[in-house]
Amino acid sequence: MHRCQVLFPIVREGFYPSDDFRRVEMVNWTALLGLVHGVAVRKTSRHWIVHVECLYGRSPGELFGMAKNLGDRVARALMSKYGVLLGEGQVGKGYELAIDDPVAKLFSRYFTISTPKRKMDHSPGELEGEIDHLSRDAAIEYLLMPERVKKLEGQILGLTCQVDDLRSDVSQLIQILKQAFTSLENTSVPLKDEKYIP
Repeated sequence: MHRCQVLFPIVREGFYPSDDFRRVEMVNWTALLGLVHGVAVRKTSRHWIVHVECLYGRSPGELFGMAKNLGDRVARALMSKYGVLLGEGQVGKGYELAIDDPVAKLFSRYFTISTPKRKMDHSPGELEGEIDHLSRDAAIEYLLMPERVKKLEGQILGLTCQVDDLRSDVSQLIQILKQAFTSLENTSVPLKDEKYIP
């Protein structure tokens, strides 16, 4: 998971010493930037935002849980040290769920491919190319792909068996028709004005 932010709404302001944070003047308000427990944080006019570092896990659910746990620990530290009261944190938009992929490694050497749900690129500092999933559903769909392919293979195998059975039935039908035509050809039929001689 890249570029994940956990946003905590400010319920009651605290006191922030100037030595602990760098102040950045914005239009009509001041942003604070700093580190809490080694994690980058940013204060806006309405939120404390925890910038979660790159996380590795086995599923999107596990990654979201890890990001939320880290954000909650940082929020507790902010509340205990600076007296600020924060509401429940929410994972913000703009995160990327990436899966290392050998095909992406090959393609991303030359170009980036992007769709509304996914992006194939080579992130800075990463050894593998990766597929970035821009939503949780897109990542889940990607992870379910092997099961879907296996199910499709089973359906194709079943269809192949049906086609083989149909081919066998058609072969039997052709044999029966050949035998019927052969027996008809061997049987003589009397023509008009001719007497039938067996």
